[in-house]
Amino acid sequence: PITLSSDPRRMSLPVKSVASKQALQLLFAFVGQPESNAPPAEALELTEFLSAAVEMAKAGNDLDVVGEAESDRLAAVTKVVTQLSDEVAPALASGEMKVMMPIVSRLNKQLESLVFLVDNKLSLADIYATVLLAPVLKKWNVEMRQRSPNITRWLDNIQHLPLLSPLLKELKLLVTVNQTVAVIKKKAPKAPKAKGKEKGKAAGGGGGGKHKPLTEADVSIANLELRVGRIVSIKKHPNAESLYQEEIDIGEEKPRTIVSGLVKFVPIEEMEQRLVVVLCNLKAAKMRGVLSSGMVICSSNEDHSAVEVVDPPKDSSPGDLISVEGVEATPFKVINLSNKNNVFGKFLQKDMTTSATGVAQYKDQPLVTSKGQLTVKSLFNGHLG
Repeated sequence: PITLSSDPRRMSLPVKSVASKQALQLLFAFVGQPESNAPPAEALELTEFLSAAVEMAKAGNDLDVVGEAESDRLAAVTKVVTQLSDEVAPALASGEMKVMMPIVSRLNKQLESLVFLVDNKLSLADIYATVLLAPVLKKWNVEMRQRSPNITRWLDNIQHLPLLSPLLKELKLLVTVNQTVAVIKKKAPKAPKAKGKEKGKAAGGGGGGKHKPLTEADVSIANLELRVGRIVSIKKHPNAESLYQEEIDIGEEKPRTIVSGLVKFVPIEEMEQRLVVVLCNLKAAKMRGVLSSGMVICSSNEDHSAVEVVDPPKDSSPGDLISVEGVEATPFKVINLSNKNNVFGKFLQKDMTTSATGVAQYKDQPLVTSKGQLTVKSLFNGHLG
């Protein structure tokens, strides 16, 4: 996990802040709690905040966002949240650049190779850091953001998560990010062992162990297994009001269960029996207790306040492969989105957009099946994901 201080004496200083209230509101939305379990209205001291967060995650059947009691993950999350409260929060609150920038620079350096703050999985630490940093980044000009590109890239990733984006907008914490700023600094890779590159490609997670990490030159849209699917049944997720649980036919022996954060954007009746685009070669992951085996591809605007499902050609069939014209699909076996070097999040998604006329595309080349182009009805010049 990220480390900001080596002084153990700083671990016991509780800080009372509106950030604790806003962070619990975001956690409340993320774990899909009923309104009866709404977070307290007042700001909390740090120890109370951590206790409330654990109880909320437990009630929402998503303890992984905080960590099981007495687990290494809970200890790591607690440590980072405490350090954020003890160091980052006071520095930002000071408003003095000479106080703020050394702390910000250290955090930016630590985020250089991270997608999330603890174990590269979303946690309470990311949620708490978001409510601390977003108000400050909103005031920064382009030059200031260029001095902290890893923080900017990290925050942009957090605020585009479907479960958090609507509430971030409501709390006025969304930050408009210039995509040219949000760049991960690349380090020169070590010389690979024999067949190291091939093994990295097979995993689709950017390599592993002692093998050479994948670079942008190693991957293309052909490495994603994108297929046409048909939603054969759909219902609200049993543990999260903002999620759908779908059964989608993608041409396999039986439909796949896929969880999508689309309740706030697409009425359920518009999803029933609908043809959709599915990213199939993702490692299955639990979402609020339900194992999800894929992703329904949608278009969203910059602040994620609008989301629209991408449509395959009308005469498509479940299982039809999708790529760009003239490029044969050669998908990786599996892509693990929790891996910081996964090819989708690190290399490919930034170039997947919708055109000014609503055509889904990769690097300005239309995404197609054998029957035509993929399109959206109205959300043009959007981001796909």
